[in-house]
Amino acid sequence: MNMNPSVSAIIPVYNRKYELKRLLKSFTNIKYNGSLEIIIVDDASTEDIKYHVNQFLKDYSTAIFKYKRLEKNSGPAYAKNFGAKIASGDYLWFLDSDTEIFFQETLTRMISLFKEYPRVKIIGGELIKIHDNLFLNHTSVFPNLFFRCTLVSFKTAKDFNPELIATSNLIIDRKNFKKVGDFNESLELLEDNDFCLCARKLGFKLFTTKNICIIHHVSSYGRDKVINASSEIFEYTKKFQRSRMQILYNNHILFTLFIPFYDIYYGIIIFLREIKQKGFVNIAEKKIGRKLSIFSYAFYHFFALLYSYFYIIYYVFYRKRKIFS
Repeated sequence: MNMNPSVSAIIPVYNRKYELKRLLKSFTNIKYNGSLEIIIVDDASTEDIKYHVNQFLKDYSTAIFKYKRLEKNSGPAYAKNFGAKIASGDYLWFLDSDTEIFFQETLTRMISLFKEYPRVKIIGGELIKIHDNLFLNHTSVFPNLFFRCTLVSFKTAKDFNPELIATSNLIIDRKNFKKVGDFNESLELLEDNDFCLCARKLGFKLFTTKNICIIHHVSSYGRDKVINASSEIFEYTKKFQRSRMQILYNNHILFTLFIPFYDIYYGIIIFLREIKQKGFVNIAEKKIGRKLSIFSYAFYHFFALLYSYFYIIYYVFYRKRKIFS
């Protein structure tokens, strides 16, 4: 008898057809005594994503499957919300297209954890492969929304209650998803961090344990490409800092003229930690597909910070109009 609740796996994708193929193949190894629905939301890819989806269905015909192509590229937050609206499962399982399911019992364990820990409302986590070694990505957040990334060896990683869980692997009950609300579609980045921030305001507990984590390959393919690698990094850091400012503004967190002082203080802490651990730099290198020094990483974020200050001062204070939803 089917005793487990139904689950909808929601996968937004923009290009990355080969990465998506790898993820879909990993679904065939899942052992779950319940109904599993797989939803692909194609964010107006320029590649033929549907072809690879159809190839997968030939080998996995028992899946409850939905493929939806958006008419225009609308960003990850919109794609995730779209997937949630058409999902039929009791639980919504958000996955990035460049991930791979590592454990056969991942889904079964995640569902059992909700029963074991009633106060936990969001579960997930990711493993990062660096030089063929697996590390659990432990991300914590400072008051100014700077993030501290610690890569913990898979062998020594312990259970913990994180402040943030990325939607590379995040599962939540449908009813609780509605309580938190949709992902903020006005954000260019960090929509999953904003979602977790809103969830924690409601008193929701988050939980990560290594035996439910997926491998996040953090593919550089499919990302927006600009003139050259340096321009690409700078554009990414500007999007990051704009999104951070928007979340601070929307949630009234430290939204004063003292933000630069908080940024300097926590920026120095992160920089010193990066010299020793290189957590963010290792992930950034995978995102852009090339080597990146700690000093280059800090350089780009520093100028993106300056840009974000002028951006917020000009639009909010001088023009006196609210640009953020």
